[in-house]
Amino acid sequence: MKIEIASGCGFCSGVKRAIKLAESSAGIDKEVYTLGPIIHNLQVVQSLEKKGVRAVDSIDKIGRGTVIFRSHGVQPEDFIKAKEKHLKIVDGTCPIVSRVQKLAEKLTEEGYSVVIVGDPNHPEVEGIVSRAKDAIVVQNPDEVKAVRKKRLGIIAQTTQTLSNLRAVTSQAMGNASEIKVYNTICKAVLALQESSCKLAKRVDILLVVGGVSSANTKRLFLLAKEINPNTYHIEGKDYLRLEWFKEAKKIGLTAGTSTPSWVIDEVVKKIMEVN
Repeated sequence: MKIEIASGCGFCSGVKRAIKLAESSAGIDKEVYTLGPIIHNLQVVQSLEKKGVRAVDSIDKIGRGTVIFRSHGVQPEDFIKAKEKHLKIVDGTCPIVSRVQKLAEKLTEEGYSVVIVGDPNHPEVEGIVSRAKDAIVVQNPDEVKAVRKKRLGIIAQTTQTLSNLRAVTSQAMGNASEIKVYNTICKAVLALQESSCKLAKRVDILLVVGGVSSANTKRLFLLAKEINPNTYHIEGKDYLRLEWFKEAKKIGLTAGTSTPSWVIDEVVKKIMEVN
């Protein structure tokens, strides 16, 4: 069997930055917390816990010390609560996510009704929603059909697909007299989606490595699955199944932007053992 790895898979710059901030904070303060998992990857969260960085789901659960705001961003009220408790704040929000938050504020100030293309339950989207008055979250073109406003400002969750953003925008064209659209999808994510889809076309099996709660990893899986039915989403080496490889000669591997390189390496090593 031959193994080919998609270009650009693994940690993006925003994830690297957030983890570096967490690790450096652990070396300074004895009580360090992240508000929610710093990224959606269990292995990384567990690794940080061993270094003294604990994830909590509320500022109320932190008595003192340092709080790190995760790469997905947080709501403004979390900043206020942290300051009121005199916590040291380390903002690990991805700069690209911060830009989307600012655009949501800008569009609101300009009088646009903000439409966010994304998952309404994802922490990144929740943070963006908190920056815009009466923001509307849609996941696909069908959901935007009922949105009828004079002026629409459309932005997207950073891990969305360009095709979905285009489809939502096209559908919204008939619902408003004026539309302003910002392509806020991360360029690294778009490049990874493209390289993964190309890889899916030329391999017998494609493995998508990453956390089950990682939005960008799940989207990679869904995109690739449409191209190659023999596509499998795994969190790590222990999720591999021997029957997948019985007649396979070319194995493709890609990974979400929150997947550590050592997890990817472990999967490759396990495949070689199977071989």
